[in-house]
Amino acid sequence: MVRQRPPEPDEGFGDVVCPACATGNARDRRFCRRCGAALDTVRPGPAAPVSWWRRLYRALIRRARWLVRPRSGGWGVVHRIGTLLLAAALLAGLGYGVVRLGARSSDAVRDRLADPEPVSPVSVHASSQARSHPAELVVDGLSNSYWAPAGNGPGSGEYVELTFGTPFRLLDLIVHSGVSAQRDVFLRQARPAELELTVFTGQGGSETTTLRLADQAGPQTFRQVFPDVVRIRLTVRQSYGAAADRRTAIAEVEIFRRPS
Repeated sequence: MVRQRPPEPDEGFGDVVCPACATGNARDRRFCRRCGAALDTVRPGPAAPVSWWRRLYRALIRRARWLVRPRSGGWGVVHRIGTLLLAAALLAGLGYGVVRLGARSSDAVRDRLADPEPVSPVSVHASSQARSHPAELVVDGLSNSYWAPAGNGPGSGEYVELTFGTPFRLLDLIVHSGVSAQRDVFLRQARPAELELTVFTGQGGSETTTLRLADQAGPQTFRQVFPDVVRIRLTVRQSYGAAADRRTAIAEVEIFRRPS
């Protein structure tokens, strides 16, 4: 197999490469400077495509040069004033974005790194309550005592509500479903399958989300991050094991906040 000799270092100069000896030549040459072969049929290859970010950068540079290009007369004064106003608006928008996004990013990092601490309500009440099973039992620290609404059945629309003394940032909520952590006792009454969580803030607003529980005894943890919380309501929407002679029960609710 015949191979071409590699060009010497000084032969690599030029945009047009000779097809006979691979010598580089200037664009204005018609014949190779080394072997004399015709270069008319040789054309430089297509330029490499420019990336989108480089095109954007070049466009921004052109616009910036147009904006700062000095102009004379009355139009020059108007141009300078317009340029200053545009720059001020851009800086203001950038500053606003940094403040808003910076605060959110900071909160997200603190939420992730924080060790949640329990917070206790100052009062608890319910839409209704069965005899010997008042609303206060959802925060008594015991998993074998429970709140249950007055009526039997699935308890749809019944709720228990916790009110707190000072606003806090909610991080986690733990629900102990049913009447007991022991499996055989747990199955004796109905248990929530779906709870509607409504969070009320110190500014008078509220947000609602849905908690879907597994039909199992013991604690179930939900990551629910809300700021400025002053009140929490848990409303029963669906239940497991509901029957005419059973009540839907919640044994315990634990609330955790981000430390100050």
